[in-house]
Amino acid sequence: MRPFVIAVVLTTVPTLGFAAPDDTQRGQKLAREQCAQCHNISKEPSSNVQRAPAFRDIARSPLNANQWVVYLAFGHSPMGAARMAAISPGDAGDIASYIVTLRPH
Repeated sequence: MRPFVIAVVLTTVPTLGFAAPDDTQRGQKLAREQCAQCHNISKEPSSNVQRAPAFRDIARSPLNANQWVVYLAFGHSPMGAARMAAISPGDAGDIASYIVTLRPH
């Protein structure tokens, strides 16, 4: 049920604006600290976890920055609620801002 709820939230609130992502440098730093254990967050490999997609692949998703904030705030199942509790809405906004900068132009 939870994946369905997250999917509904992500598709029905494309531009809530409740967490205005704006600090991409801080987002990159947070990604290194909190995400790199599982995800490759830059061109250089930082993880050997096969199931965790690289940030460059994540960035190709059609989600906008606000939708990424919602996704990060609710967490994604492989990470578990305890790990995601460490990511505040402001941190999620900064990480989302960084993810969006990785999109191919």
